[in-house]
Amino acid sequence: MLVEALDVLKRGQFILLHDSLDRENEVDMVIAAKYVTPDHISQMRQFAGGLICIAVDDVISKNLKLEYMHDILNQCSVNEHKNMIYHGTKYGDHPSFSMWINHTEAKTGITDYDRALTANEMARVAEMPEQYRMDHFTRMFKIPGHVPLLKSAPDLIKNRQGHTEMSTYLLRLAEMSSVSVICEMMDPITHRALNLDKAKKYADSNKIPMLDVDEVLNHSKIYA
Repeated sequence: MLVEALDVLKRGQFILLHDSLDRENEVDMVIAAKYVTPDHISQMRQFAGGLICIAVDDVISKNLKLEYMHDILNQCSVNEHKNMIYHGTKYGDHPSFSMWINHTEAKTGITDYDRALTANEMARVAEMPEQYRMDHFTRMFKIPGHVPLLKSAPDLIKNRQGHTEMSTYLLRLAEMSSVSVICEMMDPITHRALNLDKAKKYADSNKIPMLDVDEVLNHSKIYA
């Protein structure tokens, strides 16, 4: 299934990615940011319904000097607000949120067109030679925006097994720019995360490969 998933990502199509029963226990729609279209954003809104984010791998995160939002807030918040800051989650992890961005050509930033543009241009930043990335990033994006950047942990899935790290790890395996667009799948009936059985039915009916964390981790151990 992993080989099939990599081929699908290379063709600019969706895969589904489940993290773990012991973690978020959520299934995300995942696609390479390079190939995102407004129609893809629309599909994520309609058939996933969670937060549409751009995940950036550890190398690009370091090049762009991205920081975790909880660290940024800890540095600038007044004392009365510091106890509000997330430093860990209920499943024992840290949040991967960094800054929220819009591309400079976006109008409001929230339309399907604008979010696709922002995702495409982040992938273009990742494909640039390292010495040009920071200058282009700071000139072509504005903050705060409508699309959250997720900062991958150092060494990706070795240190954290979230959708952020797994999706960018898979794109690296596919030899693509490691910038993904991800969105959690929600259940409009239960108003909770879509359970695995329903996610598998969606995957089967739409012929979308579905991976879980064990398949990704087992691959990384084989080729470590």
